[in-house]
Amino acid sequence: MDGLTLSRIVAELREEILGARVERVRLADPSTLVMKLYRPHRGSRNVWLLLSVAPRWPRVHLVERVPEEGAESTPFLLLVRARLRGARLRAIEQVRSDRIVRFSFERRAAVPVEPGE
Repeated sequence: MDGLTLSRIVAELREEILGARVERVRLADPSTLVMKLYRPHRGSRNVWLLLSVAPRWPRVHLVERVPEEGAESTPFLLLVRARLRGARLRAIEQVRSDRIVRFSFERRAAVPVEPGE
């Protein structure tokens, strides 16, 4: 995949999933992360985003069918779940026309409640 092709993929992803909320995160295999995204602004509200860093076939795209959970939970997966579950996808950008894509998420800060309030 070259930088030009990736720029078109990034543009399509922006159109389809920007503003979506992360509902689930799982590993399809040791090098492939999938996220279930809720898109309240679209007809088909849920979609899966696949992110793979497989050496032979790195890719990023949307999938319609729910991928099988093929890998055990790892510390990385637990960290990603803790940080991203419930977060909104705020930006998707390609870094300097290279084959690097940056996803930016935002979580609302929990408001502490004082005892007795």
